[in-house]
Amino acid sequence: MPWGEERVLTVIEALRSGLGPDFLVIPAEVPEGRMETSVFLRSLEALLEALAGRGVKIALKPARGAAAGLVSLLKEVRCDAVGYCWDDSVGCDLDIISDRLFCAVGAEGADYPSLQRLGYRWNVAIPAMDPLAAAELLASLENSHPMIYFPQVLS
Repeated sequence: MPWGEERVLTVIEALRSGLGPDFLVIPAEVPEGRMETSVFLRSLEALLEALAGRGVKIALKPARGAAAGLVSLLKEVRCDAVGYCWDDSVGCDLDIISDRLFCAVGAEGADYPSLQRLGYRWNVAIPAMDPLAAAELLASLENSHPMIYFPQVLS
């Protein structure tokens, strides 16, 4: 779905599900041109206004190769309220988004030790439509990386 009013309304509608999300993870690419950039930034601003006081944060999930451009754009406009969702399966460069990493998506074979080295402390989401499959993935993750949620070295 392209950025704009329809996307903003869809995201706001998702908040009515009653799930009490901590983060809204929104896939994003680097907008091209002035018009697309303007629509993108206005949409983010509208979402931030709609989320004010709800305790829900926006985490952009960069498309493959988009992290550097998104980080540059958001720094340029001083958009500090928006963070990022790391997803190793789309090749998101962890170093580029590390200062604004809000959440992460787990996948088979993901580079979890990199999260540990950063001192990453948030939960890792496991995408699954079936509760049994999700439970198996979570158990596998817990067995292979029991300390993923905390840093290896405390400073």
